[in-house]
Amino acid sequence: MENGTIILDLCFGDINIQLPQLKSNFFNKIDSLFLDGFAPAKNPQMCSEQLFTTMANWGRDGCTFATFTSADIGLRGLEKAGFQVKNQRFWP
Repeated sequence: MENGTIILDLCFGDINIQLPQLKSNFFNKIDSLFLDGFAPAKNPQMCSEQLFTTMANWGRDGCTFATFTSADIGLRGLEKAGFQVKNQRFWP
């Protein structure tokens, strides 16, 4: 957000394809990422060290992420890339 302006960029598709294709002016400027479909058994490509490292590089300091996964492999990978993982539930 600059000068009260919010920019929302939505990318639909495989994150391993979409994230590297972002223009370089997004490097170190993403504030938040949302990962959907994050079930390692069904989407093993979403649990790669390369993906988590790319996410960390595109995100600015303090970048957050949200995901439905609770799989250890994904959460450990996110932590290894530098994200702080917390379990926060927003429903009863």
